[in-house]
Amino acid sequence: MKNKNEKLSNEIKVLRKENLKMKRLLSQKRSAETSTADTTP
Repeated sequence: MKNKNEKLSNEIKVLRKENLKMKRLLSQKRSAETSTADTTP
């Protein structure tokens, strides 16, 4: 049982890291889109 819990917590850590990466990418994409939208007449 302990082994299973460790495995799950490791998976959660990995998923959280991935989630953070995705959020950063999304925010970068959004800021890039808004900055390009601002320059368009």
